[in-house]
Amino acid sequence: MHHGGASCQRWFPLACGTSSFPPDVRVTRLVGVDLEGLAAGPAGGGERTAVKQRRSRVPPVAVGGTLLAALRHDGRYGLWTLRGAAPEVVVPLVEVAAAHQVLPIVRDALIAAQVLGTARGRTGAGVQPERDAPGGSVPALEPAQAEIAVELARVTRQVESAVVGAVAQHLRVCAELAQIVPLLDDLNVAWAIVKGPALAALAYPRPELRPYGDIDVLVGPQDFGAVVAALEDAGAVLLDRNWSYLEANGRCEVSMRLRHGTYLDLHWHLVNNAHARGAFRLDTDALLERRRVLDIGGRAISTLDATDTLLHVALHATFSGGHRLSWVKDVERLVAVSDLDWDVVVRRSLASRTGPAVGVLLQRARRLLDAPVPTEVLAALAHPRAEALGLRAVERLATPSSLVGTHHTGQLLLLTARADTRSSARALLTELRRKAHGRFGTAGQKPESASTDPDRDPAARRRYLDHLADHGEAKGAKPERPRRTAASATGPRWRS
Repeated sequence: MHHGGASCQRWFPLACGTSSFPPDVRVTRLVGVDLEGLAAGPAGGGERTAVKQRRSRVPPVAVGGTLLAALRHDGRYGLWTLRGAAPEVVVPLVEVAAAHQVLPIVRDALIAAQVLGTARGRTGAGVQPERDAPGGSVPALEPAQAEIAVELARVTRQVESAVVGAVAQHLRVCAELAQIVPLLDDLNVAWAIVKGPALAALAYPRPELRPYGDIDVLVGPQDFGAVVAALEDAGAVLLDRNWSYLEANGRCEVSMRLRHGTYLDLHWHLVNNAHARGAFRLDTDALLERRRVLDIGGRAISTLDATDTLLHVALHATFSGGHRLSWVKDVERLVAVSDLDWDVVVRRSLASRTGPAVGVLLQRARRLLDAPVPTEVLAALAHPRAEALGLRAVERLATPSSLVGTHHTGQLLLLTARADTRSSARALLTELRRKAHGRFGTAGQKPESASTDPDRDPAARRRYLDHLADHGEAKGAKPERPRRTAASATGPRWRS
């Protein structure tokens, strides 16, 4: 998504250091201390520094292990559990949960474990005002307890602010869907919403448990131009206006801003990266033929079937590096709640050449979050030969400590995982060249982009859409190939 910074500020205020919740009676009751009295007391700059110093001494393995315990259905990961968690762990735990975009789930787990319902000292002893103080008044706290209580109160406000933001975004998306769904239906084209609201409705008991920022819609290549035009006529603003860039780079999506401010990404293929698309065999029309209908906000919404949803979520996570726990949690939830036929999962994964990419996320979801994935499925999807060793090493690096900083989790190997070793090696070299090129192009010139640069070729839009409608594909850079053959070397330069 092109607008991650704005989304972070709106929906993850903890990660951005912002909060809109005042220290009122609701937060006082949740934390169990008098915030106004404490704020006027010993919590000065020196005390806040002391709190930060104590937090910095919390071992990352304790934070990461407790985070995984909060995300697992049994509430335990190895030696770690939320029960009796010390505040010195809770504060960095919440901050890391925000970075991994699993804050609402962790918030529910902390409340269920009564961690955010009491103010705890260094020893973990609870302070219950209604029980411990005469008349239910807030008791006087020792300076160390007061500092910790204020820190917990700050975290609690920011947690609640993030959850309220997720609820508000879901309601906004429901309002947008009320307008675009009838429009798509009237066009009489096949369409499906992927990720975002569909994933939140399918995999989670409440939509705010899976925050999201935009709407992703998949349509057939032959219908792409008609849907873009219809959305524009309905008031959507096209943000990706450089059709020459889209054409030259073989991009398969455009971003738009809808009436209520929500961003919509319109796709004609699930893999936007032009070079990577040729390494997979994902047929958009076949995906849309298998789509199903679910209810979101009282409205019938088309989305991919259970198997295709799992494969797409896992593939998207792998393409993004696989290091964010929200993606791993998505896979675990889909496995837990979906009625999956594992034979179909394996067959479609191998047929679409997404097996290793899907398998590595299924393996991570089982190892970290106890997803019920059969061992024989993981064996069937495992990468052959050389790269399997690298991917197994990557999994060993994905430890509770590494999750705290998202370092050393093997993002590069995951996002270049392909169905065979040669294709993976080529993808890895391509990605290394891209990273070496850096953020800016040659001679310090910023590279052209689809959204920030106006199109200097007025005919580019028509040329892109006409070619897409005629061929079901886009022109652009040469894509990755699973194997190089004489036929492929002399065939068309672009394949969807």
